[in-house]
Amino acid sequence: ARLIGIQAHDWADLKILKANNLKIQGAVTYEELFSLVGRGRADYFPRSVVEVMSEQPYIDKYDLAIEENILLKYPASMYFFVNKNNLELAKDLEIGLQRALEDGSYDLLFDSIHEMQLSELNLEKRKVIELQNPYFPENMQ
Repeated sequence: ARLIGIQAHDWADLKILKANNLKIQGAVTYEELFSLVGRGRADYFPRSVVEVMSEQPYIDKYDLAIEENILLKYPASMYFFVNKNNLELAKDLEIGLQRALEDGSYDLLFDSIHEMQLSELNLEKRKVIELQNPYFPENMQ
């Protein structure tokens, strides 16, 4: 809680982290987030475990490192955006994702895509700091 974090000013994570009484600043551009940590203007930039490994070019450019001992954890959503006039596609996506969750194929696909990078992060060895997301439906937490 004594460290200063950074998030994009318009990302939902900014509000979530502030709601957990963390010191968080907002930044305007994606690259600025890395730059501010690299220049010592912020102490950390929380990243999703499914995003952080693909950001290695920015990590290298700003001489940063992936923290190896701590994991911030809170419920959050990922979205599919479709044209607002394509209700059939939206419904098909919802049905397909629900079926994939129920039959286990979602987990298989997720693991096939992310398993290697997740294993590199040694998540099971990290201290997990559970945060609340007051903006997430309670029945989904």
